[in-house]
Amino acid sequence: MADTPEVPILRNQVLRVQRVYSLTSEYLHSRRAGLVPPPMELMTWQEDVAALETAVQHLITPPS
Repeated sequence: MADTPEVPILRNQVLRVQRVYSLTSEYLHSRRAGLVPPPMELMTWQEDVAALETAVQHLITPPS
């Protein structure tokens, strides 16, 4: 796995989702303005999480 070209892509996806986690914590603990993220930001977060979930699923069950 370490030598595959997917590693940098996966690393970037993980970093984006870690940022999502951090920002959601900021909202939940009222350290960010507003009660909820703006719709575009929320949509981006959902896309980032979905992309990482898909990548992980492919690692768990590689195509046969």
